[in-house]
Amino acid sequence: MRWKKNGLSYLIWFIYLLTVVFGLFCLANASCGVLGFPFYWGIALGLLWLSLAGVAVYGRHALGAAENRGNGPGAGERIGDGRGAAMVAEASLTVILLAVGLILRVNSLDAAGQGAAYYEAASVIPGRSMPEIAHGASYLYVWLLHGIFYFLGNKMIIGVFCQILLQLLALLLLYLAVRRLAGKIGGMVFLSLGVLSGYLGGEALTLSPGMLYLVIWAAVLLWTLTGERETVSAPRWLLTGVFLGIVCYLDIAGVILLPVAVAAIYRRRKRDVSSSRKAAALALCVSGLLAGFTAALAAAAVSRGRHCISVLQEWAELYLPESFRIPAGPGEARFAMEYLVLAALMSLGIFGFWRDRESESLKGWAPVFAAAVLLGVFGCSTAELPVSLFLYVLAGILAGVSVEECFRPTDRVEPDGMGAGRTKRKAEADRPAGRAEPDGVRREEAPESGGIQFIENPLPLPKKHVSRRLDYDVSGGPQDDYDLTVDDSDDFDI
Repeated sequence: MRWKKNGLSYLIWFIYLLTVVFGLFCLANASCGVLGFPFYWGIALGLLWLSLAGVAVYGRHALGAAENRGNGPGAGERIGDGRGAAMVAEASLTVILLAVGLILRVNSLDAAGQGAAYYEAASVIPGRSMPEIAHGASYLYVWLLHGIFYFLGNKMIIGVFCQILLQLLALLLLYLAVRRLAGKIGGMVFLSLGVLSGYLGGEALTLSPGMLYLVIWAAVLLWTLTGERETVSAPRWLLTGVFLGIVCYLDIAGVILLPVAVAAIYRRRKRDVSSSRKAAALALCVSGLLAGFTAALAAAAVSRGRHCISVLQEWAELYLPESFRIPAGPGEARFAMEYLVLAALMSLGIFGFWRDRESESLKGWAPVFAAAVLLGVFGCSTAELPVSLFLYVLAGILAGVSVEECFRPTDRVEPDGMGAGRTKRKAEADRPAGRAEPDGVRREEAPESGGIQFIENPLPLPKKHVSRRLDYDVSGGPQDDYDLTVDDSDDFDI
């Protein structure tokens, strides 16, 4: 998804710049501290990487512009012929990556065994009822484990395998969401980071509601991103709001998806959609969120045999803001290098932002990442679902978007800078579908400028037909005789 570039875009880019650069330098210093190097080496390496990233992005842009100028009339047919092979290769690579992730996690089963509290709560023991848990995602996860143990037996390894499968399913859904959001390259980058992640690999070996909730969260994210591309359907966004409300009840991290829904409504479309229609869709989405949250709250109250107000109070107590704290820092030394790779890939988006002067791809996701950071800063999370999990996922999404932005095909540009020209394809994309050129205007291409110019038609145009009504009777009858008798001696033609 892309958004029209305006003043807010530059403000978001500046905040994104500060966040990524600060994180990159902190992680570089932490990595150098682990390796025993002085701190200034981290600053030097960070500056070196930013320089290389800028050169790589601008060089890729120049190469893409040269490729666009060299494409001939048959480029579309060549692209269409290789589309099927590209889809097969992408599907094969996806399966291979998921298989690699499964093998890596199965080989690490020796480190599994944590999360005994959920194992004890979900074990099938005759005469024992299920415990009441205030956290919605934890309560749902315990019931899932209880159902699996009921059929397969009370075995910890079964729960761990379930956790691994849930994580791979969540990664697949998130891959499809990033692919819809950015493109194939961005989706592959995210999937590669996910299956090779040591942090996510450790989460897959611990019994916790994180992976089950991540599956639900990713499914709602994918549903939100796969809305209508050209129009805004009000009923669909009402249903989207209901899904958001249910996810918000299960955990406060569902609130992160609300900016995604807003961005999906107001994203750039080929067809013009009125602002009133977008505002109505947003209002319905918020109304659906409240309705979905209320319905989930009522269902939890009925299942526990309690009043809705008491259940709501328990839910609010779980997420009350605490003292100010940094949600993720260099203290986790074993993951510092992994986070450094994420920050390095995210830094590509700093330069990719300037490849196109009319549209950008950060406006929808930088606020989402900021919302997740605020949840962690104020402690609005639980131990069952730490905000660091969603920060990692969102950082992976931004990394995929940043890499995709470097390889996204761009139209031909003027030689005076990056993104300085409007081309025929951009002009046709901005014009509403099905609308003809105005009367009296003729379109002609200007090869030297790479754009479209309109001149007035010098020829006169035919007047439009206007139906008229006569003010007298034109009906005839059999008495009408239009043959005149002429005398033979009348030489009227002389």
